[in-house]
Amino acid sequence: MISADHTKAVVLTSVIFISVLAVYYPYNHQRLGRVSDSGLFDYPQIELNQTADMTVVFLGIASEYIDENEFKSNIKKNAAQFASSNTITWNLNVSIIFHDFPESIMDALASNAYQHDGNTYYNVTLLDTLLSGLESLAVPKRGYLTVFMWLPDGSVNHSWFYILERLDLFLGRTDYFNGKPFKYWAFPSYFGGIRRALYFDLSDVIERTPVKTVITNNAIRLFNNGLEDVFVNSLGATLLNSWGDSRMIEADMQRYERYELRILWLNGTGEQIYRERIKEAFEDLMPWTNWTITVKTRPVDAELNSFVENRTVELPKPLTYSFSLSDGSKITIQTRRSVMWDVWGNHSGENDPLTQYFFERVKDYFNLTDIHDKSVIPLVFLQLRNDTGAAGGMSAGVSWFPCNMIIICYQGAAVNTLGAIFMTQLIRHEVGHWVSLSHHSERFGLGYAKSVCSMRALTNRFCAFCKDARRRISFISYYNATTELLSNSSELPSIYGNRARVKALENELEDSLQHFNDWEYVEAVQSIVRTYHQTEDIIQEAKNLQFVYTYILPVLIIAVAASSIIITFAWIKKRKTKVETSK
Repeated sequence: MISADHTKAVVLTSVIFISVLAVYYPYNHQRLGRVSDSGLFDYPQIELNQTADMTVVFLGIASEYIDENEFKSNIKKNAAQFASSNTITWNLNVSIIFHDFPESIMDALASNAYQHDGNTYYNVTLLDTLLSGLESLAVPKRGYLTVFMWLPDGSVNHSWFYILERLDLFLGRTDYFNGKPFKYWAFPSYFGGIRRALYFDLSDVIERTPVKTVITNNAIRLFNNGLEDVFVNSLGATLLNSWGDSRMIEADMQRYERYELRILWLNGTGEQIYRERIKEAFEDLMPWTNWTITVKTRPVDAELNSFVENRTVELPKPLTYSFSLSDGSKITIQTRRSVMWDVWGNHSGENDPLTQYFFERVKDYFNLTDIHDKSVIPLVFLQLRNDTGAAGGMSAGVSWFPCNMIIICYQGAAVNTLGAIFMTQLIRHEVGHWVSLSHHSERFGLGYAKSVCSMRALTNRFCAFCKDARRRISFISYYNATTELLSNSSELPSIYGNRARVKALENELEDSLQHFNDWEYVEAVQSIVRTYHQTEDIIQEAKNLQFVYTYILPVLIIAVAASSIIITFAWIKKRKTKVETSK
């Protein structure tokens, strides 16, 4: 016979056990039930087959000078950007506008022109600013503007100039490299990049040969050439396509929000750098990032000095660099010796002994704890003797993301003479390669435009085309990483996560993708960066809850049940003993 006390003990224990399960099982079972009907991970894919609206304006060029059908038939209909698996194919939707050249704009250009050596130079920035105010010539929201111009200036022999700062230092200045003249401020007749626009000044072509077929063929050639700079490729894709080297794809796909540029200036003072301008340029290029720039200086140690001297040769004939300012003053620098450095060996210079010397010491030079963290950018700036250049010239540099270092060697006399603007530009350019920006074309004589960009010209900004490219590939990288996180985590967030947060995550993905498709690239990247980190947080929280529900709670349930049984039977035994004693 089962006593009444035993019956009470069994009932009490069962009530405790069932109460615990009532807390655990329905809650966890409810979460498990969400997996099949949530539809959470049916996220949209990036459409890599995109359309770009290309508005072509013939400004001041009458329709009788252009064979419109011939133009449309022979221009390229598409363009490609980025490496395989992430290649965007651009289908070009071209529209053509014929528009008079506004007299007010011509008057403004003429009034602000610069006269030099019998030529008239019009201001590139002024032209772009004035044309941006014409609603009828607006840049398409999802595309680019190409302007072919015939200036109504009475056939004046003209060209163009661009200077961002220090007109007193650069305007009218002529630099000579071994007697060959070069003007930093003078631009060819084809240029662009201040905004999403390219300009082709056909005045000379039309005035020399006012023939419809000649003008049309020139416009076709220039439009097709310009696509290379408009849809500028990332450096990783460029090296893969050119040399079959895929290592820089990692630079294309980098995902960092905080960068630290550490400059070690050997033999220098570090005073010839505008750090804030470098910071501003990169935070403008990638507005979702923050940059810190530090400069440390120290003398060259005996080991490096001996190594460099052993690789230094006397040049058969000194190289001469000089420049003349508009006030007639002239400064000359001679390079009598050169450090042997094959910066183009194996396409990158990475196997040259000088390059390897620095690569092997990067951790010690910069006190790096994680060589794979590319958000820390180590840059060695080796200031050489006043008469000594590098790689056969005054200076040379390599920016090699896979090997985690930027190296710049510069003739001491040039550092002291050229000043902070040139030094800052040089560093900004090489760090541009670190974030996978390519060179723009320099084949101006063959009909390619000069971009107003630190990757080609003397300026403190990156062009609209580089900004678009960097932002597109950053979005793709973050979006792929986010969806990969979700795919690899299977149903974790659905089972153990907060359903409202997970649904909001899905909405964020869709919103960021819509920004991307609308060419709102800053908003797109900022949105996907937030979503990426939210996904990391949700998955981590889900893993924590999974651990609790898989291991902690079952152990607690067993412990509670066991404790309840022990306590119950102890109580029964105590009561039984008490009853027997009372008898």
